[in-house]
Amino acid sequence: MHGRVKDLYAELGVSKQASTDDLKKAYRALVKELHPDRNPDNPQAEERFKSVSAAYAVLKDPQKRSMYDQFGEAALQDGFDPNYARPQRGGGSKFNQGFQSFNFGDFNLEDLLRSADLQDMFGGAGASSSGGVGVDFRSTISITFVESLRGTERELTFSEPGGGDRTVRVRIPKGVRDGETIRLRGQGGPGPAGAGDLLLKVAVAPHPNYWREQNDLHVRATISLIEAYEGTSFAVDTVSGAVRLKVPPGSQPGSKLRIPGKGIARGKAPGDVIVHVQVQLPPPGDPEVADHLRAASGQDSTQPASPVRL
Repeated sequence: MHGRVKDLYAELGVSKQASTDDLKKAYRALVKELHPDRNPDNPQAEERFKSVSAAYAVLKDPQKRSMYDQFGEAALQDGFDPNYARPQRGGGSKFNQGFQSFNFGDFNLEDLLRSADLQDMFGGAGASSSGGVGVDFRSTISITFVESLRGTERELTFSEPGGGDRTVRVRIPKGVRDGETIRLRGQGGPGPAGAGDLLLKVAVAPHPNYWREQNDLHVRATISLIEAYEGTSFAVDTVSGAVRLKVPPGSQPGSKLRIPGKGIARGKAPGDVIVHVQVQLPPPGDPEVADHLRAASGQDSTQPASPVRL
């Protein structure tokens, strides 16, 4: 922006008595109209866009607005001292001081409009009390269940609104839950007081045999009827490697066997692995197998099943 801006309210087309909602509505309408994405190769629209954005950055902040109402553009200077300025009103500064290096055109229009509802343009999580922090960008990152247990890394490439690509390396910590958000500070949109953050919501794909409850890792294990009767052992994959699990003789379907301390390491102590034993019956239709099972259970074909009572 070039030259002096004598009236920030005029930049937004509102009166000095405009409410916060009036300021926001005016700003959103102008941003939508003037954004460089809608006005390519139009330097006048770009300059006007910067002026509007800078004016709103001041007037949306109650403290800055109050100082501007009292002292005009002089209040926008770095190091401005109101106690010194009160008896010496007058003078001023270029309105774009402190905003010259800020490229508002790098913002995506949708992010700008959304940001007006999240502490407005310079707000959102992590914004400074004086405003000026860039817009937080949001996206979703998908990982497998195993990756959520052991941690992983991803390289994400984003298309910048102003052109070109940007690659960000993301470290996903072990034990992350489905739906959690990873914050990459300083990887969002730029701002005079620092860039915003990149917020990545983690989507963990389900596993066919494993699931988690708090820090406990649950797993379904299927064994045969004879293995359940005589007992057996097999390897169970855990977060820290395979563990040999012994299944005692006579284990019933639905039995739960616990492997302590081999669950998810998140917090003071890791959880446990809980193995849910499922017994696979022989295929139906073999009379000899049926006879052996009846003989083993001491039940003949004419004996009714035991009733179930409350």
